[in-house]
Amino acid sequence: RGSLRTVRPLCLPPLTRCRVFPRSSSPTWYTLPTNDHTRQRSQRERILGRDEDGSFPFWKGVLAGMGAGAFGQFFANPTDLVKVQMQLDGKRIAAGHAPRYSGTFAAFASIAKEGGVRGLWKGWVPSCQRAALVQLGDLTAYDAVKQTLVRNTPLKKDQTATHALSSLCAGAVAATLGTPAGT
Repeated sequence: RGSLRTVRPLCLPPLTRCRVFPRSSSPTWYTLPTNDHTRQRSQRERILGRDEDGSFPFWKGVLAGMGAGAFGQFFANPTDLVKVQMQLDGKRIAAGHAPRYSGTFAAFASIAKEGGVRGLWKGWVPSCQRAALVQLGDLTAYDAVKQTLVRNTPLKKDQTATHALSSLCAGAVAATLGTPAGT
């Protein structure tokens, strides 16, 4: 009971002051430089660009979603591979066989020993394809539905209902696009 406590953030936006706890019991305050949001926004606008109405073009959302999904999954593939191998190991144990791995790190070491470092990326192509499809559906559908709701309904851009409906539709599209690749 006593171990669950409310955690307060140590750095609050805008990131101007940060509380640091040295070995002594009293906290020390350091002033950090603030982010220049206008400079970051102009760089994003220059790279991505927007339509006349202020929205991102659909094709840019498609490319961004697919690229983000494939890129992220490529780097996450070793952990995904270990997760799947550990799940299969659980089925082996349930069937009465001895486990192949004693834990997560043992699974990493065994896979790397057996197939080298490249063995950790076994199956990365279909995994990246599925992630690209899921993110394509998720990011593109969210943005498209949100823009449609803001333009054609009385909902405003940052209302909870707008985000909830956009997320619901985006999740359905992502699940639909990811299902054929996941089977």
